[in-house]
Amino acid sequence: PARLTVRRNPALPPWPLALPTQVSSFSRLLLQATINSRQLLESGDRSIGYFRLWSGTHEDFKWALRSAVLGLSRSVDAFVLDLRGGFGGADLSFLDVFKSGYSGPLVVLIDGGTRSGKEWLASELQATHRATLVGERTAGAFLGGRWFEVEAGRSALYLAVSAPAAGDPSLEGKGVDPDIAVSMDLRYSQGEDPQLVKALKTAAALSRAAAPVR
Repeated sequence: PARLTVRRNPALPPWPLALPTQVSSFSRLLLQATINSRQLLESGDRSIGYFRLWSGTHEDFKWALRSAVLGLSRSVDAFVLDLRGGFGGADLSFLDVFKSGYSGPLVVLIDGGTRSGKEWLASELQATHRATLVGERTAGAFLGGRWFEVEAGRSALYLAVSAPAAGDPSLEGKGVDPDIAVSMDLRYSQGEDPQLVKALKTAAALSRAAAPVR
């Protein structure tokens, strides 16, 4: 196991923590974390669907998102899409499920780790007024590029060299600002996620404004 030292309170001594480890490709781990992120959460009297898109570098991530949204759509009053951290790689086709599959209130979480294609998703959702963005400004890392295979089936190089042919080139070096700014400091947070808490409250408020409780 991996052995860490954790301090949850600056006034208390640290304590050891052992975590199990496994050997897998990083992409596979991100996909599994993406699939496992699907949740049905509560905010007051409202049911909120939640899904974290860790990456968009493969079609499997798109289908995981679609499966989660369609699977939860009949049970929720609103939906939170978490785009924080991870990799970019997504394109606007990832948003199809929010046009033809789920049309209810939508809140999107962003932060400085939201980059590349996921910034594009956030920008499009904001520009079309499809979603309310909560969190912090995105990375501003939005360049198009190409994959170069280094070793067949084992490794590749992605070289980002230019603004994409489609999309908003102004995102590069600038990023996307949230509609509702909420800072995040993990130090001594003891498991609290203020950005997610705000997103859930915002989603619940949007749901109440859109329709009465079922």
